[in-house]
Amino acid sequence: MRHAEVLTADGALYTDSLRSAAATDGYTFAGPVGRTKLAPTGTVHGFRYAGITGLAGADLTGLEAVAVSADLAPLAGFRCSDPTSPGCTTTSSGAPGQTC
Repeated sequence: MRHAEVLTADGALYTDSLRSAAATDGYTFAGPVGRTKLAPTGTVHGFRYAGITGLAGADLTGLEAVAVSADLAPLAGFRCSDPTSPGCTTTSSGAPGQTC
């Protein structure tokens, strides 16, 4: 399984921006392909699109990606009396940061 944030014009995963990062997870089935749950622990991937290869003939109609997030309360703030300070930035989600 490969993952990316953007698709190319023809619908392929756009991975040029990943430079040398593989952005790939491999999985070897323990037995006959059937109902299998792949839920890695100890890692979280942020992506919008995924590409799956190596499952020729498999029925992927039940394939499901589970959104995982952390809606955490802010633990700290920033205040600065210097008028040249750019102030607070936005969070990684794009939401406005705390008022400074």
